[in-house]
Amino acid sequence: VRRTADYLAAGGLVVWMGNGDLELVTGGGEGRRRYLDFLGGQLFPEYRPALKSFEKALRSRNYLLKRDAAPPWRQIDAYTEVLAVHAAALTRLRAELVGRLTPRAAEACRAISGRDEIFTLTWRPGGEDDLPAQLLRLRPEEERRRVTAVGPHRDDVELALNGLPAAAFASEGQQRTLALAMKLAQATLLTALAGRGPLLLLDDIFGELDPLRRNALLAALPADSQKLITTTHLDWLREAPPRGAVIEVRDGALIPR
Repeated sequence: VRRTADYLAAGGLVVWMGNGDLELVTGGGEGRRRYLDFLGGQLFPEYRPALKSFEKALRSRNYLLKRDAAPPWRQIDAYTEVLAVHAAALTRLRAELVGRLTPRAAEACRAISGRDEIFTLTWRPGGEDDLPAQLLRLRPEEERRRVTAVGPHRDDVELALNGLPAAAFASEGQQRTLALAMKLAQATLLTALAGRGPLLLLDDIFGELDPLRRNALLAALPADSQKLITTTHLDWLREAPPRGAVIEVRDGALIPR
């Protein structure tokens, strides 16, 4: 397969859950944009072309802003028009994704935690609807900083638990639950829109959860999805024996147990 888009179109739907997912809650906006991009690329055929075209125009525009002592605004403005077209498509699709994910993430949070906690996702676009006009107003700032000031590369999703920013006020256990809830929302959205359950890759996450949250997460996983779980020990399975095969990796060999 020569193109990534063809690979994604031909491949199955995938949701990855791992320890690094905590960055969705505690990290910067880049991780949350990447989360939306991976999901959008699986759901919407137009998503990846819009993203790649926007990124290409952004790189060219930033290059021109930095190249000369005095920015060549006529050339920069030409890229601004290209940027705005793809930014509009990307913003629309990301906003739709957040709108569809929000109720699913809230439901998943309640299911995993066993508590009536309110988890909300709020879409924060990185630019206004009229991006060229906004960039024109910000021209002095761009001339000073030599970088495109606003646009989808500044998009973010604000995560809140019970009305407070999750990164600052949620406990570590709550943050872990929110990250898992976002991935579970991703899985249920793929199932709903694509009509089939995604492959779930779960990398050594159950050992960190207490029995209540562990069993709740297992019960909340889409029933029609294949699940592949990696773990360094099986102590966490005592309360819920596996319904599938257990395979041990030893000295480079796969050994059924």
